[in-house]
Amino acid sequence: LGDIFNDVEDGSNLNYEVIENSNAEIVSVTIADDNSVNLTFIDGLIGTSEITIIATDSAGNVSSVDFRIQVVDPTRGNVALGKTIIASTIESESNLAEFAVDGIDDTRWSTEYEDGQTLDVDLGAVFEISQIILEWEAAYGSVYELQIWDGSDWVTIFSEDDGNGEIDDIPLSETVTARYVRFNGITRATEWGFSLWEFEIYGELVED
Repeated sequence: LGDIFNDVEDGSNLNYEVIENSNAEIVSVTIADDNSVNLTFIDGLIGTSEITIIATDSAGNVSSVDFRIQVVDPTRGNVALGKTIIASTIESESNLAEFAVDGIDDTRWSTEYEDGQTLDVDLGAVFEISQIILEWEAAYGSVYELQIWDGSDWVTIFSEDDGNGEIDDIPLSETVTARYVRFNGITRATEWGFSLWEFEIYGELVED
Protein backbone atom coordinates (compact mmCIF):
# COMPACT_ATOMS: atom_id res chain seq x y z
CA LEU A 1 0.00 0.00 0.00
CA GLY A 2 3.00 2.28 0.33
CA ASP A 3 3.11 2.41 -3.48
CA ILE A 4 -0.42 3.84 -3.53
CA PHE A 5 -0.60 6.12 -0.49
CA ASN A 6 1.92 8.52 1.02
CA ASP A 7 1.84 11.17 3.72
CA VAL A 8 3.31 14.33 2.23
CA GLU A 9 2.98 16.28 5.48
CA ASP A 10 5.32 14.51 7.89
CA GLY A 11 6.03 11.07 6.46
CA SER A 12 4.48 9.33 9.45
CA ASN A 13 3.01 5.86 9.13
CA LEU A 14 -0.47 5.53 7.73
CA ASN A 15 -3.18 3.27 9.10
CA TYR A 16 -4.99 1.18 6.49
CA GLU A 17 -8.46 -0.35 6.58
CA VAL A 18 -10.62 -2.32 4.16
CA ILE A 19 -14.02 -0.62 4.29
CA GLU A 20 -15.76 -2.27 1.33
CA ASN A 21 -15.73 -5.77 -0.12
CA SER A 22 -18.82 -6.26 -2.26
CA ASN A 23 -18.38 -10.02 -2.68
CA ALA A 24 -16.65 -11.25 0.48
CA GLU A 25 -17.99 -14.76 -0.06
CA ILE A 26 -15.57 -15.29 -2.98
CA VAL A 27 -12.50 -13.42 -1.71
CA SER A 28 -11.26 -12.33 1.71
CA VAL A 29 -9.15 -9.14 1.79
CA THR A 30 -6.83 -8.40 4.72
CA ILE A 31 -3.90 -6.05 5.35
CA ALA A 32 -0.69 -7.58 6.71
CA ASP A 33 1.72 -6.03 9.20
CA ASP A 34 3.98 -4.92 6.31
CA ASN A 35 0.96 -3.12 4.76
CA SER A 36 0.66 -5.53 1.86
CA VAL A 37 -2.80 -6.58 0.73
CA ASN A 38 -3.53 -10.30 1.13
CA LEU A 39 -6.25 -12.00 -0.91
CA THR A 40 -7.71 -15.37 0.04
CA PHE A 41 -9.92 -17.03 -2.55
CA ILE A 42 -12.65 -19.56 -1.81
CA ASP A 43 -12.07 -22.70 -3.85
CA GLY A 44 -14.67 -23.26 -6.54
CA LEU A 45 -16.34 -19.83 -6.38
CA ILE A 46 -16.15 -17.29 -9.20
CA GLY A 47 -17.32 -13.70 -9.57
CA THR A 48 -16.26 -10.05 -9.17
CA SER A 49 -15.71 -8.01 -6.01
CA GLU A 50 -15.28 -4.25 -5.64
CA ILE A 51 -12.77 -3.33 -2.91
CA THR A 52 -12.22 0.00 -1.13
CA ILE A 53 -9.25 0.65 1.19
CA ILE A 54 -8.78 3.84 3.19
CA ALA A 55 -5.57 5.28 4.61
CA THR A 56 -5.60 7.58 7.65
CA ASP A 57 -2.61 9.71 8.71
CA SER A 58 -1.62 10.94 12.16
CA ALA A 59 -3.69 14.10 11.72
CA GLY A 60 -6.82 12.15 10.86
CA ASN A 61 -6.76 12.95 7.15
CA VAL A 62 -8.27 10.18 5.05
CA SER A 63 -7.75 9.02 1.46
CA SER A 64 -9.24 6.02 -0.32
CA VAL A 65 -8.57 3.80 -3.33
CA ASP A 66 -10.91 1.43 -5.18
CA PHE A 67 -9.95 -1.65 -7.13
CA ARG A 68 -11.66 -4.65 -8.66
CA ILE A 69 -10.95 -8.37 -8.23
CA GLN A 70 -12.33 -10.61 -10.97
CA VAL A 71 -12.26 -14.37 -10.33
CA VAL A 72 -12.75 -16.74 -13.27
CA ASP A 73 -12.41 -20.49 -13.74
CA PRO A 74 -8.91 -20.97 -15.22
CA THR A 75 -10.04 -24.09 -17.09
CA ARG A 76 -12.71 -22.14 -18.97
CA GLY A 77 -11.60 -19.24 -21.17
CA ASN A 78 -13.49 -16.26 -22.62
CA VAL A 79 -14.83 -18.09 -25.66
CA ALA A 80 -16.56 -14.98 -27.06
CA LEU A 81 -13.25 -13.29 -27.79
CA GLY A 82 -13.02 -12.41 -31.49
CA LYS A 83 -16.14 -14.36 -32.44
CA THR A 84 -18.85 -13.38 -34.95
CA ILE A 85 -21.33 -10.96 -33.40
CA ILE A 86 -24.48 -9.22 -34.65
CA ALA A 87 -26.22 -6.23 -33.05
CA SER A 88 -29.76 -5.02 -33.61
CA THR A 89 -28.40 -1.45 -33.94
CA ILE A 90 -25.22 0.56 -33.47
CA GLU A 91 -24.88 4.16 -32.37
CA SER A 92 -22.17 4.92 -34.94
CA GLU A 93 -19.28 3.40 -36.89
CA SER A 94 -17.13 4.09 -33.83
CA ASN A 95 -19.23 1.74 -31.70
CA LEU A 96 -19.50 -1.48 -33.70
CA ALA A 97 -20.81 -4.79 -32.37
CA GLU A 98 -17.45 -6.53 -32.71
CA PHE A 99 -15.90 -4.08 -30.26
CA ALA A 100 -17.79 -5.88 -27.46
CA VAL A 101 -15.73 -9.04 -28.04
CA ASP A 102 -12.33 -7.63 -29.04
CA GLY A 103 -10.75 -7.80 -25.56
CA ILE A 104 -9.75 -4.12 -25.71
CA ASP A 105 -10.80 -2.03 -22.71
CA ASP A 106 -11.28 1.29 -24.53
CA THR A 107 -13.49 0.14 -27.42
CA ARG A 108 -17.19 -0.47 -27.02
CA TRP A 109 -20.47 -1.38 -28.68
CA SER A 110 -23.37 1.01 -28.19
CA THR A 111 -26.88 1.12 -29.61
CA GLU A 112 -29.32 3.68 -30.83
CA TYR A 113 -31.16 5.49 -28.03
CA GLU A 114 -34.05 3.02 -27.80
CA ASP A 115 -35.12 0.13 -25.59
CA GLY A 116 -35.35 -3.40 -26.97
CA GLN A 117 -31.84 -4.06 -28.32
CA THR A 118 -30.01 -7.35 -28.87
CA LEU A 119 -26.42 -8.53 -29.26
CA ASP A 120 -25.93 -12.08 -30.60
CA VAL A 121 -22.66 -14.03 -30.41
CA ASP A 122 -21.91 -17.06 -32.58
CA LEU A 123 -19.27 -18.97 -30.62
CA GLY A 124 -18.46 -21.01 -33.73
CA ALA A 125 -18.88 -24.30 -31.84
CA VAL A 126 -20.85 -25.75 -28.94
CA PHE A 127 -19.55 -24.80 -25.49
CA GLU A 128 -20.49 -25.63 -21.93
CA ILE A 129 -20.97 -22.13 -20.50
CA SER A 130 -20.45 -21.39 -16.81
CA GLN A 131 -20.07 -17.60 -16.49
CA ILE A 132 -20.97 -14.41 -18.38
CA ILE A 133 -19.52 -10.96 -17.66
CA LEU A 134 -20.95 -7.67 -18.90
CA GLU A 135 -18.62 -4.67 -18.59
CA TRP A 136 -20.86 -1.64 -18.93
CA GLU A 137 -20.04 1.84 -20.12
CA ALA A 138 -22.05 4.70 -18.54
CA ALA A 139 -25.08 3.79 -20.68
CA TYR A 140 -26.20 0.53 -19.11
CA GLY A 141 -29.29 -1.64 -18.99
CA SER A 142 -31.64 -1.71 -16.02
CA VAL A 143 -33.67 -4.65 -17.34
CA TYR A 144 -32.15 -7.32 -19.56
CA GLU A 145 -31.90 -11.04 -20.21
CA LEU A 146 -29.16 -13.44 -21.24
CA GLN A 147 -30.38 -16.13 -23.61
CA ILE A 148 -29.17 -19.16 -25.58
CA TRP A 149 -30.56 -20.62 -28.81
CA ASP A 150 -31.91 -24.16 -28.32
CA GLY A 151 -32.42 -24.85 -32.03
CA SER A 152 -35.93 -23.44 -32.24
CA ASP A 153 -36.16 -20.51 -29.82
CA TRP A 154 -34.21 -18.21 -27.50
CA VAL A 155 -34.21 -19.57 -23.94
CA THR A 156 -33.56 -17.20 -21.03
CA ILE A 157 -30.80 -18.38 -18.67
CA PHE A 158 -30.53 -15.19 -16.60
CA SER A 159 -32.76 -12.16 -15.96
CA GLU A 160 -31.87 -8.80 -14.41
CA ASP A 161 -34.70 -6.52 -13.30
CA ASP A 162 -32.74 -3.79 -11.51
CA GLY A 163 -29.28 -3.41 -13.05
CA ASN A 164 -26.87 -0.81 -11.66
CA GLY A 165 -24.15 -0.78 -14.35
CA GLU A 166 -20.36 -1.09 -13.99
CA ILE A 167 -19.64 -4.86 -14.09
CA ASP A 168 -22.27 -7.59 -14.00
CA ASP A 169 -20.40 -10.82 -13.24
CA ILE A 170 -22.86 -13.69 -13.60
CA PRO A 171 -21.76 -17.20 -12.59
CA LEU A 172 -24.52 -19.51 -13.80
CA SER A 173 -26.03 -21.71 -11.10
CA GLU A 174 -25.97 -24.54 -13.65
CA THR A 175 -23.82 -24.72 -16.77
CA VAL A 176 -25.61 -24.51 -20.13
CA THR A 177 -24.58 -25.90 -23.49
CA ALA A 178 -24.91 -23.61 -26.51
CA ARG A 179 -23.31 -22.17 -29.62
CA TYR A 180 -25.37 -18.96 -29.82
CA VAL A 181 -25.67 -16.53 -26.92
CA ARG A 182 -27.80 -13.37 -26.84
CA PHE A 183 -27.82 -10.24 -24.73
CA ASN A 184 -31.44 -9.05 -24.81
CA GLY A 185 -31.61 -5.45 -23.60
CA ILE A 186 -35.18 -4.68 -22.55
CA THR A 187 -35.01 -1.34 -20.72
CA ARG A 188 -32.25 1.31 -20.67
CA ALA A 189 -31.16 2.87 -17.39
CA THR A 190 -30.22 6.21 -18.99
CA GLU A 191 -31.35 8.48 -21.80
CA TRP A 192 -28.72 6.88 -24.05
CA GLY A 193 -28.66 3.37 -25.46
CA PHE A 194 -27.07 0.15 -24.22
CA SER A 195 -23.28 0.28 -24.22
CA LEU A 196 -20.81 -2.51 -23.40
CA TRP A 197 -17.03 -2.37 -23.23
CA GLU A 198 -16.95 -6.17 -23.22
CA PHE A 199 -19.37 -9.11 -23.47
CA GLU A 200 -17.41 -12.04 -22.02
CA ILE A 201 -18.61 -15.65 -22.12
CA TYR A 202 -16.65 -18.28 -20.22
CA GLY A 203 -16.98 -21.88 -21.30
CA GLU A 204 -15.35 -25.11 -22.33
CA LEU A 205 -15.50 -26.69 -25.79
CA VAL A 206 -17.99 -29.53 -26.10
CA GLU A 207 -17.89 -30.14 -29.86
CA ASP A 208 -16.77 -28.41 -33.06
